[in-house]
Amino acid sequence: MDFKSHPAAVCRLFGIVPDSSPEMLGTGHINSTYKLTSDGTAYILQSLNPAVFPRPETVMSNIAAVQKAFSHRDCADVAVPEFLSAGGRNYVIADGRLWRMYRFAEPGTADCFTAGLAFGTFMRVISDAELSPALEGYHDFQSYLLRLEAVSSGAENELCVTLAGIGRSLAECFPPSLPLRNIHGDAKLDNVITGKVSTVIDLDTVMKSYAALDYGDLIRSLCPAGTPDTNRIRAATAGFAEGLQGILSPGEVRSLYSGILRSACELAVRYLTDFLTGEGYFGRTRAQCHERAAALTEQLRSYMSTENVIIGIVREYFPYAFQEEQ
Repeated sequence: MDFKSHPAAVCRLFGIVPDSSPEMLGTGHINSTYKLTSDGTAYILQSLNPAVFPRPETVMSNIAAVQKAFSHRDCADVAVPEFLSAGGRNYVIADGRLWRMYRFAEPGTADCFTAGLAFGTFMRVISDAELSPALEGYHDFQSYLLRLEAVSSGAENELCVTLAGIGRSLAECFPPSLPLRNIHGDAKLDNVITGKVSTVIDLDTVMKSYAALDYGDLIRSLCPAGTPDTNRIRAATAGFAEGLQGILSPGEVRSLYSGILRSACELAVRYLTDFLTGEGYFGRTRAQCHERAAALTEQLRSYMSTENVIIGIVREYFPYAFQEEQ
């Protein structure tokens, strides 16, 4: 049977019989996602794109480690999706693709403080989880920069020059001595669903990297256009600090502002590379990729112009990291 054509058959592998044919959701450009109900309970069925996730079993192993970490911690306000089991695993293989299911959480947009609290708590709870590399090259900033420089060789593109210059300066903000820890890897506002608890979703990118990447991605996602909103940044930073409960080292705290710049610069570099090569990772046309790269570069400049304000906010909520300067 072609399971891709009959997702209801995949549901039965998890012991779930849909009330009707699963409905394919149009959101997202990476995985195939379906929504269904069974006995009045809503579920999400999803197959991972092997082109994006060449080691899908490792992705699911990491998710299992995250779930285990949350099951062993008293964390009443923040949760992660509960994936269904089949044959002792949190996924099934059908038609050569990996499929997983979990209960559907009705979307509710988190406010800035709640999102910050959710991602700070998430980082703290999974701090000791055993994660394995699942996405080769993901968040490898230097590789992204080298790729851009290679494909832009000989091209007169102002964005390339600007991003390459900023990118090289940012590399100095993340020295080898800076600690690495388990992070979400895609900590944007849309990946926190509010309800009785705040649910952190899209766990495919959990990895070991810099804490500043999660903070930076969250802050960048709060102000997608125009001048950074200091009220939103303040609220998210307050929540992030509360969720972390002081686990970051002073060096990690001092890198948080740079994480915002790196998040915006990394995305801009990737979009510009797609524009120059014609590749379509983000599922956009070349013109759209160039437009997005330009917008992210303007956002990057805006954050660079408000450096003192944002660092002041970080100092306010992480005072222990700056005590030696007093």
